[in-house]
Amino acid sequence: MPDKNAELTKLEQGILDYLDGKEKANYLQMARKLGEIPGNVLPALTILRDKGKVRHVTGTQWAIQSPRNRKEHHAERERKYKRTCSINPTIPKAIRPD
Repeated sequence: MPDKNAELTKLEQGILDYLDGKEKANYLQMARKLGEIPGNVLPALTILRDKGKVRHVTGTQWAIQSPRNRKEHHAERERKYKRTCSINPTIPKAIRPD
């Protein structure tokens, strides 16, 4: 496993700068913007993921990983659970027969 405190390469730093301020980004467009080929960007993203700096969203989408994102996700799941029926949690209260 890569060292979390190791120095970032120029490409990894460029990726973090590109993702900064964006909710998520396509790594193919990121590669084009950085002047790299996607074959070089994907392994760099994987290394950054292992270091805990970025996260894989879906398909080709990547985003910056922050503790805030994790907290929001957890709170959202709790809210969703509270809205469900206590008898069968898979049925939302709105469609539950009373």
